[in-house]
Amino acid sequence: MSAKTKKSSPEAAIERISISAFSDEGYREQLVSLADSHGGIYAAALEALYAIERERLEPEQAVARVDRDSELLRAAREREQRRALLVAIEAAGELVAAAEKTARAVRAHERAKLVRAALADEVCRQRLEALAKKRVKRNVYAEALGGLKGQQDHPSEGDRDP
Repeated sequence: MSAKTKKSSPEAAIERISISAFSDEGYREQLVSLADSHGGIYAAALEALYAIERERLEPEQAVARVDRDSELLRAAREREQRRALLVAIEAAGELVAAAEKTARAVRAHERAKLVRAALADEVCRQRLEALAKKRVKRNVYAEALGGLKGQQDHPSEGDRDP
């Protein structure tokens, strides 16, 4: 060891970070952001930076830098909130699209089952016709009856959905 007592590793890192942030604005902005998001050594380095500024700068300058850091932090938090909101909106949109796709597939499957049943059994056909006459929005029975009539008109097309 040298004649001087060496500082512990975290203390030395805090000193290096705070001194670098004092002279480099980009580094300072990163430090403010890291101190907010991670705390720990970054928060300690930010406090050390403020102590350096209180020693080396006029009080008004030191306060102005702290105020600017607060503004940078506020702006960064707003950006992060907007980003998180956009991610949530995108995820919700994907969920809605998946639900709609599933609903269309279920509806097509139900129509196909109804058509097959009506083709196989006259009682099922009569029941399908009765249910199709009901005035219900997006009546699957009416859609199936349309598919049944389409199959009767074009028997070679098989079980295709209308």
